[in-house]
Amino acid sequence: MKAKILNTHDQLCRSSLRVKVAIIPACMHGWCVWRPGYKTDPQSAWYDRGNKHFSDFGGKDWRENRRISLLMAIQWTAERYGFWEWTLNKFRDYVPVQIEREVPTKKKMGKVILVKKRSSEEIKGEHDGHQADKGTD
Repeated sequence: MKAKILNTHDQLCRSSLRVKVAIIPACMHGWCVWRPGYKTDPQSAWYDRGNKHFSDFGGKDWRENRRISLLMAIQWTAERYGFWEWTLNKFRDYVPVQIEREVPTKKKMGKVILVKKRSSEEIKGEHDGHQADKGTD
């Protein structure tokens, strides 16, 4: 008899993949990119515990902010770790489809989020556009 999967940490640790990563709700606002035993953002604030944080704070429509911060977290994670398909597990965390297939937490997998692969020129163009918006002198 297999032992029951208790949480996302348990699911990731049972996976045979070399890189194990999940996107979990942040303690305060937004989403965190989390890897068991590794820091995804070594320069993060102490309260993020080494996890890359994507905030949904601010603005009038918090649902839209939360959706945008989730998509930003998924895109960032896909570009760094190479997982281009994501799904929600039983514990309401986002995990790569490969992990959910290998170590299922539900009888039937839910909706899959596909990430568009972008060229380095597209990413650089977006970054330059954000810098221009800040009005640096």
